[in-house]
Amino acid sequence: MRCSNCTALLQEGDRCCKFCGTELAASTTQVTTPSKPSRAPRKKIGISIVLAVIALGVGAMIPFLFASGEHVEYIPAQPGDHPLVGRWEWTENTDWHYIFRADGYASRGTRGGQIDQFRWEIDDDGYVAMTSIDESFAQQRWAFTINCDRLRLDSRTGNPRTYHYNRRR
Repeated sequence: MRCSNCTALLQEGDRCCKFCGTELAASTTQVTTPSKPSRAPRKKIGISIVLAVIALGVGAMIPFLFASGEHVEYIPAQPGDHPLVGRWEWTENTDWHYIFRADGYASRGTRGGQIDQFRWEIDDDGYVAMTSIDESFAQQRWAFTINCDRLRLDSRTGNPRTYHYNRRR
């Protein structure tokens, strides 16, 4: 389904659009969804990044893009991106948040505090799998639900834990 206001892709059971906030009681239209949603074009990589990758080698690209102790650059979600893409603040401490990007990179933590940078993907079981870039934590798997800009993460690795986050734009 798509939101009739902003045409964002919606999931079954959504009560409001994750992108524009429109209530979905009568604002959706049924469409056939392609297996991979198309995305709006992204900005091209700057020449300095390309030259750095060429000069340093592809293996050096990750440290170059993600300086230690900093969140990944926030890129707002576009219609067609996975619903996790965006910035999420923890409901118990709004200084602590996740940033998920459409390119599969993400970070979590507080500004000025401990920051974990990782790659994320949705695995075959439908869980979000998080793999540390610098091996600061073992791979984690989380069940997730998103309902009207509220994210719930349930640990599927180690001790059972549940956390709630609110989307921030």
